[in-house]
Amino acid sequence: MAKLLLDFDTLPQQQRNAMWLCLMKPETRELYVDRERVVREGIANLRTAWAAHPEDQALTDLISECITRDKEFARLWAEREVTANARGHKTMRRPDAGEITVHFETLTPPQDPTQLLVIYRPGRR
Repeated sequence: MAKLLLDFDTLPQQQRNAMWLCLMKPETRELYVDRERVVREGIANLRTAWAAHPEDQALTDLISECITRDKEFARLWAEREVTANARGHKTMRRPDAGEITVHFETLTPPQDPTQLLVIYRPGRR
């Protein structure tokens, strides 16, 4: 994943979030070909997580920061869309490789439904 997006180990803990990266980090901001769809899906996932864990201060802080710092996020958050996709695809632009499409699937372990495992695999659109 480090070659496709970036090395998460190099980031401070509070920045290790795909939505934050898509909105706030300049080198990932324009990475996605269909950025608005990716942001919409990310917001729906955040809203779903927030509804399940309203006491989670780190999640609340993340949402507040995104609303404050990104007008697009604030506009889409206000629409209150909650349909989260557990699978789909994302097409990314890489300067060294062109467009790359990955398929993803989000799994929830039955032993700990508060955790999510997202699996990415190469694919065609």
